[in-house]
Amino acid sequence: MSDNKSLAKVADKYVTFEVAKERYATEALRVHSIIRLGAVTRLPGAHETLLGFVNVRSSIIPLICLRRLFGLPPVEATRETRVIVIERGNKFQGMLVDRVLDVLEFDDVEEIDGVSLPVEVDHSFFASFFRCQEQTYALMDVNSLLASVLG
Repeated sequence: MSDNKSLAKVADKYVTFEVAKERYATEALRVHSIIRLGAVTRLPGAHETLLGFVNVRSSIIPLICLRRLFGLPPVEATRETRVIVIERGNKFQGMLVDRVLDVLEFDDVEEIDGVSLPVEVDHSFFASFFRCQEQTYALMDVNSLLASVLG
C-alpha cells in the first residue's frame, strides 16, 4: 500500500483477530473493550452489514459484521466469537469478528511493502500489511471501515 501510511506511524500495539481464518489487526489504542456477543437488537431495513445494536455496559452501540462487509457468508456465533468495541471520535462502535487472537508489540512486527490488492477490494479498509512470527496480517483502517457502514 503506498498512500504514505507507514506502519511505524500507526501504533505501538495491535489487537489481532480472525475473520474466516484470515488474520487482521487494529490499533490497540482504538480498542475500548473486547466482549462476548450478547443479544443483538436487529433493525429492519438496515444495511446488511449492520447487524443491529448491542448493549455494552448500559451503552447502546451499533454492531457491524466484518464477514458480511467482506462479502463472506455469515456463520453461527461460536464461543470464540467476539465484539471488538472501537472508540471512534466520541462514539463507540462494535465489529463482530470470529476470534480475537493476541496483542502484538510494534517491535515484533515487520511491515510488508508493495502489497498489490485486486481492483474489486476496497483499499480504504487497509492501512498496511505486516508479518509477525511467520503470519501475515492486514492492518485495518477502522475509521474507513466503520464509516463505510455507519457514516
